[in-house]
Parts: sequence; C-alpha cells; structure tokens
Amino acid sequence: MKLERLAASVPKHEFEFLMKLGQMTRVEMLALIEKHEGHRAAIYADLANITARR
Repeated sequence: MKLERLAASVPKHEFEFLMKLGQMTRVEMLALIEKHEGHRAAIYADLANITARR
C-alpha cells in the first residue's frame, strides 16, 4: 500500500516517462521512488546516475 501511495505522488504521465527514460519496469521504478520517499529531485538525480552507467 505504501508503494502505491508513493507512486500516486508522481503523476501517471511523469511515472511512465521516468520508466521509459530509465528503461525500468514498474516495480523497479516503484523501488526507486520508495528509496527516495517520493522526492523528485533525488529520483531524477539517481535516475541520471543509473542511465549514465548503462
């Protein structure tokens, strides 16, 4: 339930964009959102690091 609440903190279109940008599954993106407790700046920074490593 907590994951769904965190997922709801990010608009659906942005959530889907993040998944596409990071080439991540829904579960992986939810884990990233949970890791940063929904803080978008931290999510984007971590996502940039992840994609830079690929």
